[in-house]
Amino acid sequence: MKRFTKKNYVVALLCFSCMLFCSCRHKNQEKEQTSDKFIFFRDCGTYGEKFVVYPGQGGDSRELFFDVSTKKVRPFCFDPGCEHKEAIYDENGNKLSSGCPSYDYTGMPVFLSGEYLYFFMSRCLYQADRQGNNRKKLAELTKPYEINSTACYYTDEALYVSYRLPYEYSLTENGSKEWVAGALKEKPETGVLRIPFSGGSEEVVFHSDEFYEMQIPELWYYEGKVLFLVLSKDRPTVMWDGNEEDWLEQIKEERKHTFWELYDFTISSGEVKRICGPDYQADPYFFSEVYGIERESGILDLYRYSGERITSTEIAVDPSVISDCNIIGWDKETTEGVMISEQTGEVIKRSSLTWNDIVLTVAVGDSFYGAVNDGNSWVYAYISSKDFWEGNKEKIILFQE
Repeated sequence: MKRFTKKNYVVALLCFSCMLFCSCRHKNQEKEQTSDKFIFFRDCGTYGEKFVVYPGQGGDSRELFFDVSTKKVRPFCFDPGCEHKEAIYDENGNKLSSGCPSYDYTGMPVFLSGEYLYFFMSRCLYQADRQGNNRKKLAELTKPYEINSTACYYTDEALYVSYRLPYEYSLTENGSKEWVAGALKEKPETGVLRIPFSGGSEEVVFHSDEFYEMQIPELWYYEGKVLFLVLSKDRPTVMWDGNEEDWLEQIKEERKHTFWELYDFTISSGEVKRICGPDYQADPYFFSEVYGIERESGILDLYRYSGERITSTEIAVDPSVISDCNIIGWDKETTEGVMISEQTGEVIKRSSLTWNDIVLTVAVGDSFYGAVNDGNSWVYAYISSKDFWEGNKEKIILFQE
């Protein structure tokens, strides 16, 4: 949940293979579900207007549930008799007692759709009832894909997720499937999987091993299409020693070898199409109807997904908030919260709250989520959009149990 400083940003760019672009980038993932409005998955949490399912911190390995209506946190478990303890195993790994299901949802988001709950665990996609019971395995991956759990999107019919295959793997039949890594590939395979809720094998929607380093840090939904960002490098990252000024020079050099492209997958036809990639290298940010390219000054150039340039923002803005409408971020000069029109680049709203009060990361309708630094660590936090724009700092709710 920690916000990037300029120095952190430098390190992130240099360490492309474990890039953290996804921690402050922007998706439009708005889709009406039967019962719950699900929008975003980020920081290993599932965010909706009425709830958040997120992992515990500080050694707590459970999934926790924050209820917006009550402003309370509980383990993500619906069994009224559960004591929320871990399962007990003997020295041979045999289960002696059942544990709380809140310990089982790990590595990927929990998704609520209609009467069912979906989650991904141990390379398998599962369906269960709302209580996490009556589990049914829908699909098991046929290869040991390294799943990027921060780059995924659920529709009502499938899970779409980014993957990498950096090794040449072999399969050992030893009573059960066991994948064994072999030689590291010179150029790793990177792509997008579609895993259907109806069951069956995964489908590779897109894949490539054209470049030395590749990442797909963003997936999001827009008008019947799953869009995804591909970041690539035409050479391995070169690491230099030196002070911060040297690092800034290195960033400029590394950017000459770093490329991004934007693709879309049309769900109805199954067609993948390359939309665009800018002629110059800068940082892409994605919103509900446009994407933005950040200049060195902090001004954003705004483009439609067709590649048509719309306008520029009127102020330097740090768009660190994932939003389903307009651009919500921070005025770089005053650090105040701002909402900027995607179509005109003008400031629509301004808050007296700053990123020192609460570091917003997700905005879903009337629910704004982020983190507050309590002096020792970053703690998950909530504030309604009304209270944020009115500057009501006392209305910030911390919800880490």
